[in-house]
Amino acid sequence: EAWHRRFGGGPDVLGRRISLNETTWSIVGVLPPAFDFVGTSPPEFVLPWGNTPVSARTVGNHFMRGIGRLKPGVPLEAARLDSDPHIRGASKPEEKQARLVTLTDDQLGSSRQPLSILLGAAGLVLLIACANVAGLLLGNAESRRHEVAVRAALGASRRQIALQLFGESVVLAFLAAAAGVVLAAWFTPFLVSLAPTELPRLATVGVSIRMCGFAALAGIATALLFGTVPALALSSVDPARSLREGGRDAGAGRRRAQRVLVASEVALAVVLVAVSSLLGETVFRLTSQPLGFNPDNLLVASLRMPRDPALTAERRIARTENLVSVLASLPGAIEATATSTAPFSGSYGSNNIQIEGKTFERDPEANRHIVTERYFQTLGIPIVKGRGFEPADRPGTHVAVVTEEFERRYLDGDAIGKRFVLNDDPHLVVGVVRATKHREFSDEASPAFYALHRQLPGWGIGTYVVRTATPSSAMIAAVRKAIEISEPLSSIVTLDTMAAMMKRSVAEERFRAQLALIFGGISLMLAAVGLYALLARNVADRRREIGVRMALGARRGNVVWLILGQALWLVASGLAVGVPAALAASQVVASLLFGVTPSSPHTFGVVALVLMGAALAATLLPARRAARIDPVLALRGD
Repeated sequence: EAWHRRFGGGPDVLGRRISLNETTWSIVGVLPPAFDFVGTSPPEFVLPWGNTPVSARTVGNHFMRGIGRLKPGVPLEAARLDSDPHIRGASKPEEKQARLVTLTDDQLGSSRQPLSILLGAAGLVLLIACANVAGLLLGNAESRRHEVAVRAALGASRRQIALQLFGESVVLAFLAAAAGVVLAAWFTPFLVSLAPTELPRLATVGVSIRMCGFAALAGIATALLFGTVPALALSSVDPARSLREGGRDAGAGRRRAQRVLVASEVALAVVLVAVSSLLGETVFRLTSQPLGFNPDNLLVASLRMPRDPALTAERRIARTENLVSVLASLPGAIEATATSTAPFSGSYGSNNIQIEGKTFERDPEANRHIVTERYFQTLGIPIVKGRGFEPADRPGTHVAVVTEEFERRYLDGDAIGKRFVLNDDPHLVVGVVRATKHREFSDEASPAFYALHRQLPGWGIGTYVVRTATPSSAMIAAVRKAIEISEPLSSIVTLDTMAAMMKRSVAEERFRAQLALIFGGISLMLAAVGLYALLARNVADRRREIGVRMALGARRGNVVWLILGQALWLVASGLAVGVPAALAASQVVASLLFGVTPSSPHTFGVVALVLMGAALAATLLPARRAARIDPVLALRGD
């Protein structure tokens, strides 16, 4: 991509020299477009580690990945044992931490469990579909009993009848598999559009030959499992008896099998609907928490400033405050500020500190936020005690504002006037503010402090926040232009609304809930279709019985309750099996939940109501058809 976008895709790119981070590099090769750098976004440039100055690799905290290929037959555990002495054989072994994992595990990371759970949900949907097909084939077999009897009476052998019926099942299964592949090809781009961009290997998701083969195998398995039994049963039918009875022998065993299949569909649907409800409620609970600040109409810009060793501390402070003033003076802007770590921006920092007059077994740790003066006003963070930063807070005496959790944990609930030391600089606490959700919605309250940028000019600060009077998305262009004019040598890394950043922070949870909801909805629809097919077939088989009941005085309401009672019995049976199974399944997804317990009573109450509603909808037409049976016509037809 960089080859085409930056160099026009020409062959003269090899040997060209470019400047990156004030260092000159020669281009020696171009990677293929499918190059995936250990599951992350494809890089524009890949630099050799050996050419990096040693000083840059040995000072401070550094993280890197090494990639190797195991020898054939060597297990991963053996590689771990062999590499551990080399990893820890440095000058400070206690500071060296590393783990050896497969590339797949490293790429999937925390996504493996959710993706496995969603794969299991898809498998349950497939089971429900297979049970539906089995029920339909059983019902179709009964309706064709008279036809098969006629064929047998006309000389068709048992083998010929069985092959015909089985062939029809195979053709039906393959047609269904082909239709499923077409629907998958049409629906997959929509599902991919719902997925967060951070999902590993997202670009490779699509309808593949392997998936088509799996669909074909599923079709064959469905035909073999659920087409063979009806075919063998009908091929052995007694033509004389079947013709004498007019095809009314519905087969008690097969009716029982159909009821078991429908109850199983309901039970599996209960599991999927319950899981989707729990995941959906998790997203609601996450996003409905107090944030500690007002996210409405906030625009966040992250900048990468050029390094300038000659830039003095005073000029660095003036540069930051000048850009803040420019952004605050834009038409439509209310306030502006700058910070080292804006909420939901992905930036994060922490420091060990010392509390004056107190000793701890280990130095306390707190989240660090370096901000400009109007930070709390811009983000709408309420000050609980004391004050925020003021113009009188000049370089010299360092002041700080701490969170309530910092005060409670380190300063015994009385922070104002106390001091803590950061990098040998004592900071006087002048205010206490509410904690804010910073990295993600599930953040727990943790100690944090805010320090003033002009008192710590050596600390990096490159994120600017603007509060607007109108929807912040409408001011993106104006803010971008103002930054480009005021800081022409800086590059804008990200420029987005706070609402979009917050939405991205729960993108994975939302994606899981959406997929689970889709699977739950499909399972509910399939269960309703299976219940409808069973009841419709039952009404057709019991037409004479219903006619006799009505001739003997049964009212239409009695007939409706007869059909409805059967439906409710099937749903109740499915719930009796499905609820315990759903409770077990909810324990599997417990680690993905937030603010809701796996055995939440109201969740399962809602699931039961939804299943009952689907059952009533599926029962409506068969019950109405049964109530409209004319007893005279039913008995005359007999």
